[in-house]
Amino acid sequence: MEMMSDWGLRRRAGAAASAHRRLADGLRDCGVVVPDAAVRAPHILSLRFPAALPARLIERLAAEHIYVASRVGRMRISPHVYNDEEDIDRLVATFRRLMGASAA
Repeated sequence: MEMMSDWGLRRRAGAAASAHRRLADGLRDCGVVVPDAAVRAPHILSLRFPAALPARLIERLAAEHIYVASRVGRMRISPHVYNDEEDIDRLVATFRRLMGASAA
């Protein structure tokens, strides 16, 4: 709690919002459905796959030290206070590579 107090709630909330925008923008054209900002939770990005969550995608990301979760056929990404822009960019690049999407 002291760490969060030192960082400041507004600063942290702004960083979380920025991370989610960066994720959504980076993943939008990768064969997934990214919910509109108006309906997204402020701290979770849930991606829907048109057919189904690709087999072993969660495990393949974990093998690259990117930890996400499968929830009801979707992929849940939950960046936290210790994630920075470099982490977000690495997740996007790795996801795009594994999905076979070209860089935007």
